[in-house]
Amino acid sequence: MGFLLIFVLLAACQGSEIAAPDIPDYFPLAKGVYQIYDVQSKQYLSTAVKELTYEMKAEVIDSFPSGDTYTYVIHRSTRSSSNESWTALDTWSVRRDHPEIIVMEGNTPFVKMSAPYIHENVWDGNAYNNLGKDDYVLQEVDVPLDLNGKSFGKTLTVQQEWNDDPIVYRDQREEIYAGGVGLIYKRIIQLHYCTNDACLGQQRVEEGTEMTMVIKQYGKL
Repeated sequence: MGFLLIFVLLAACQGSEIAAPDIPDYFPLAKGVYQIYDVQSKQYLSTAVKELTYEMKAEVIDSFPSGDTYTYVIHRSTRSSSNESWTALDTWSVRRDHPEIIVMEGNTPFVKMSAPYIHENVWDGNAYNNLGKDDYVLQEVDVPLDLNGKSFGKTLTVQQEWNDDPIVYRDQREEIYAGGVGLIYKRIIQLHYCTNDACLGQQRVEEGTEMTMVIKQYGKL
């Protein structure tokens, strides 16, 4: 009887995607899961500042076995407003490789999360690329948050960088995830300041980027 029960349980698990242990639902991965964001960006060019406001959609469109885990395909698209049609932007992929969640942004992998999910846990977000070590830090875990008119019972904040050099370069990056939703907020500030004698210390931006993404809608198709 015991052998029969084990056989039945194993048969039931074949062909299904089994979640890695101890991985919370801060990064839900299943076909049809999507998020829509309000995006504001500002690009500082050598001669001008370019400001953009648009919507971005990220949707899991497929998954396939990848070694002992699964890789999930995420299609990203944009539109200028909710009255417009979506335009394809690019395709990313994500895999859960316990204890890590690795996102392939284009051709560059980043470790977005790594267990244990405790305050001030640190890991190298660039562990699988050649961009140099970059310590990511969990700053908030299981914290309720109200954002853009929505309430989220549990969120965690990943501080990817917090360099606030007032003279040369400002680099501040963080992402906030909500349980059962995924990414709900992203902020990037990367600014190069003028360092000539005439403008040193004035924080005059020569080039750089500012961008925020705030969740607008989410669900599963």
